[in-house]
Amino acid sequence: MGSDSVTYVDNMACRLARLLVTQADRLTASSHQTLLTPFALTAGALPALDEELVLALTHLELPLGWTVLGNSSLEVSLHRESLLHLAVRWGLAKLSQFLLCLPGGIQALALPNEEGATPLDLALHGGCSKLFEDITNFQGRRSPGFSRVQLSEDASLRYIHSSETLTLTLNHTAEHLLEADIKLFRKYFWDRAFLLKRLRIRCPADHRLERRM
Repeated sequence: MGSDSVTYVDNMACRLARLLVTQADRLTASSHQTLLTPFALTAGALPALDEELVLALTHLELPLGWTVLGNSSLEVSLHRESLLHLAVRWGLAKLSQFLLCLPGGIQALALPNEEGATPLDLALHGGCSKLFEDITNFQGRRSPGFSRVQLSEDASLRYIHSSETLTLTLNHTAEHLLEADIKLFRKYFWDRAFLLKRLRIRCPADHRLERRM
């Protein structure tokens, strides 16, 4: 027998990531300022959250049909602000590259906003030449930096390659024993053949159990 602690992490990056997902189809040209107000954040503080935001979004279970353009169809012709515009305005290179890998990311790259500017236009004319180069060079690389396999209707495994983190996410609608979830996690954590075949990993450096009730 043994014991261990389970820690629930809900930091600023997690809260901001959830907000971005819910606001994806409601953005305007001023959203890069208004969305920071509830967090008392300034644009200058955001670069330090770049990688944390990507990790937080990676762990989120995105709604069915969600895209970088929101819940709208990928065939969008209207001029509108997208999450990619927002990430570029904030100067977040890793978040911008991650969004390009998600559904709707490539479409958002060519989408003019209300001011007629695409994300690349904002990077180029906003003095972010390095970000412009990073996004341009990143085009065509479609791997989002994580591998995912659906184990059942309520359980999925996800591996983030940059942090070498393996996460089991469980969605429970009724009371469920934590011990059963831990046993399920251990089953797959020690199944190296399964991890190598389905998630392309050999030995995760970190592991997490995420339960959603």
